[in-house]
Amino acid sequence: MYAYLPRDGKWQLYMFDLDWLMLVSTLYSSEFGPKTAPLFNSDDPTVSRMYAHPPFVRAYWRTVQDAINGPFDPAVCEPLMDAKYRNLLENGVGWCDGSALTSPTPVKAWFRDRRAFLQSQLATVTVPFSVSPSVTVSNGLGVLTGKAPVQVNTLAINGQPWQVRWTSVTNWMALVPLQPGTNIFSVVGLDTQGQPLSGASNVVTAAYDGVVPSPADAVVINEILYNPPLPRAEFVELFNTSTTHGFDLSGWEIDGLDYTFPAGAYISPRGFLVLARDRVAFDMAYGPGVLVFDQYNGNLRAERNTERSATRAGIRPAACCGPGAL
Repeated sequence: MYAYLPRDGKWQLYMFDLDWLMLVSTLYSSEFGPKTAPLFNSDDPTVSRMYAHPPFVRAYWRTVQDAINGPFDPAVCEPLMDAKYRNLLENGVGWCDGSALTSPTPVKAWFRDRRAFLQSQLATVTVPFSVSPSVTVSNGLGVLTGKAPVQVNTLAINGQPWQVRWTSVTNWMALVPLQPGTNIFSVVGLDTQGQPLSGASNVVTAAYDGVVPSPADAVVINEILYNPPLPRAEFVELFNTSTTHGFDLSGWEIDGLDYTFPAGAYISPRGFLVLARDRVAFDMAYGPGVLVFDQYNGNLRAERNTERSATRAGIRPAACCGPGAL
């Protein structure tokens, strides 16, 4: 399997002989039968890291469920097998791989066995949707936690799709802004089509008596690299100068980047946040050790138009250095 990232596009997989869900090869191992073949088997370190990353694992489980409800459903696959078998007979095909052609009955049995196994495995990560009624406070932001079944693709908080951190296959955590007084948070689980899932909603409240400091003069543009060593490796780095407060960046914009921060984006105390024009070019130029928050669509130009950043909270550039940097 190979992966390719087209410019300004999504990752594409070039797959060959790929049978993660099927994964039956008893000649390879007696454990690779339809009722036992594992779903998370890999000798590749990159794939193993993917299996250890909860958002990827959740997407994988959603694909398993789609297979159970779609091509593995006997009502879907068995009529197709029968039709193909009849077509072969009607066209005089009586042999396959050196053996006499037989009915698809054994294949149907295999599909049914594999489907039952997949259902049993999916049950191990099936949990009811829940939101903890306890909202804690960390660095001036509220911390919401809860559980969500894998059918939930996105969480919406107060009507906005929110950036959350999946701490396990089913557990999530989200940071939310707090205002003095009573804060109400409506949390809804959305499917892959952005539609609310039945039973996946809850409302929690949090009373906050703390101070909400202004992010003006606290969140600054720390560095702008508009003339990178490699094409498309430009970046902008933000820095939070506060030692005690994180800031919600939801809806913030930076002129010249054509970029708006998604709901749920935040910057921690004394934290850095990097926006890159191209993740791959950034990694090639500076190495993979710096985490890129996101890509932007605009262009940094030598006339330093990004210094005129106008955001919801008034981000301003701070001193920075380096060739091709501001």
